[in-house]
Amino acid sequence: MVSAPRPRVALVSLHTSPLATAGSGDAGGMNVYLRALADGLVADGFDVDVLTRRTAADQRSVTTPGGTRVLFLEAGATASVAKEELPGLVDAFTASALAAGPYDLVHSHYWLSGLAGERLAAASGAPHLVTLHTLAALKNELLADGDTPEPEARVAAERTLLANATAVLAVSQAEADAAVRLAGAPRERVRVVLPGVDTRLFRPLSPFEAQQEPVGGTDCGDSRSDGSRGDTSVDRPTVVVAARVQPLKGQDLAVRAIAALPRDRRPQLILAGDATASHAAYVAALHDLIEELGLRSARCNHARATVGAAHTTGDGPDAADSGAEPVRDANPARDADVDPTRDADVLFVGPLEREQLAETLRRASALLIPSYSETFGLVALEAAASGIPVIASRVGGLPEAVGDNGILLDDRSAESWAAALDAVLTEARDAAGRARLRSRAVAHVAPFRWDAVALRFGDIYRSHL
Repeated sequence: MVSAPRPRVALVSLHTSPLATAGSGDAGGMNVYLRALADGLVADGFDVDVLTRRTAADQRSVTTPGGTRVLFLEAGATASVAKEELPGLVDAFTASALAAGPYDLVHSHYWLSGLAGERLAAASGAPHLVTLHTLAALKNELLADGDTPEPEARVAAERTLLANATAVLAVSQAEADAAVRLAGAPRERVRVVLPGVDTRLFRPLSPFEAQQEPVGGTDCGDSRSDGSRGDTSVDRPTVVVAARVQPLKGQDLAVRAIAALPRDRRPQLILAGDATASHAAYVAALHDLIEELGLRSARCNHARATVGAAHTTGDGPDAADSGAEPVRDANPARDADVDPTRDADVLFVGPLEREQLAETLRRASALLIPSYSETFGLVALEAAASGIPVIASRVGGLPEAVGDNGILLDDRSAESWAAALDAVLTEARDAAGRARLRSRAVAHVAPFRWDAVALRFGDIYRSHL
């Protein structure tokens, strides 16, 4: 018996590669999302190509261990470019994509990809599905201080893409509602499929691991399962913000929150992620704030000091420009015999590989997401799978991502965030409290396994073939 051919699917991602490290440059949750979705679809019986732009001479098309082909297509200079230049590369990228086709179905991610994917789908006679991940009109509505509004050309392009798409696949109900309300998407063509999480990689700390030195984490200090550090003379919890360093992500609020706590109850704040050159002013302001508040900061010895962005990237991906502001130490330790990473109130660890992030989360007491907007907030699921609670802004898809695993806040006052953080840390202070938090987190994440999520996408794809 001859088996039916596997449908050929293109996941179009002009601006970001699924192989990019989340937190580097403008890379974020979308990179993680694409890789997991693509490999899950392969397991469900599809042949999947991810089409992305070549940004370095040594990038060659590869096949992931899960069977996804990542094709680096020529479009303009083989280099990272400023986000303002990316729309001018759509035509060249489209020409390269057409040469890779035809496909049975095209699923575009982010608006620039949609411009190319729409033409690839038309040339292939295939359905065109769109996931925006961030909506320009919504981002402008919730603009962070110091951020630049998205241009009207993007707002208009997104309205046209959503109107013409065979289906709009939103990553949260909040995104679906915004697509209808702000961009005129036909509600009957909008489907919500919440993202998933790799529960094999992101998992709670075992009792045995709690007694061991951390392996593959931040390599700074010796955080343990209760959030305390390895030097037993100091019992200090750690909390994490895992995001690109930029106004949208609100790292300054996290700094203000820990500063608002009494010193004897103040956790160490781990900032995982880097900033692109376009956000250098925010990085400088962040360090000035740390110094102004009388906090101590340090950089992990093993973290990247700069970003050599080989990919243009994004989570609510706002295109990329190369380079980053090196992290400088505010109020560094004066005693040469003191490890500044142990004494720091704010520890900059740079972008973490997936295994490092998983280790860091499972050894932390909480994850903070002080963002002005988030389409979903995939890292909230990763924290839950790691057995820790989340304190987050009540914006976008974060209520869906956080659920009852933590606290959602409606205001951005340091006092409110400090009070929420103090409440979580108080509960985590003893073994019984940590067990309650871990149980709540694991229960929340149970429906979000990536294999189940990929099957939902597969069913939607097949309904359009």
